[in-house]
Amino acid sequence: MSWRPAKAFSLLELVTTTFLVGLLSVGIIFAYQEIFGSVSTREAEGHINRVVSAQQNFAGVYGKYTPFPADLSGMGRNLTVVAGRSKRSGDVSISVGEKGTLGVAALDDRGRCSVRRVSSLEDGSESTKVAFTPSAVCDGRAALPDGEPPIAATSAAF
Repeated sequence: MSWRPAKAFSLLELVTTTFLVGLLSVGIIFAYQEIFGSVSTREAEGHINRVVSAQQNFAGVYGKYTPFPADLSGMGRNLTVVAGRSKRSGDVSISVGEKGTLGVAALDDRGRCSVRRVSSLEDGSESTKVAFTPSAVCDGRAALPDGEPPIAATSAAF
């Protein structure tokens, strides 16, 4: 009997296999983040839709949008409406401009801010998605058109 060395992986085969496994892992991680990131994005947009609907109900009774979160009802659970900045997921910031434009912003779980502008009742109450960006400041005032100052939520509007 003759002795023969056992076949083993060469260094090139080992490096190639490690590279391919790493590449597949990175792809799976990004796909997972994209799938679950879109869920939190849809949730933030759903929060905005609920606030816009409540604002439109309020405007149907009073003839204008309200800058006061306490005036809105029917928001449901896990949703907080604030007049200032959204600081956490589930907060929706509202702002009403002096010309009657409604600005709404919501922060998702990944720290991205979705902002929507709803035109004044005189202009047909048309809703426009303004931005969806990573942001440290997520505020309904960002949705107001340039040159339209917000109505202060601390002043009496009625």
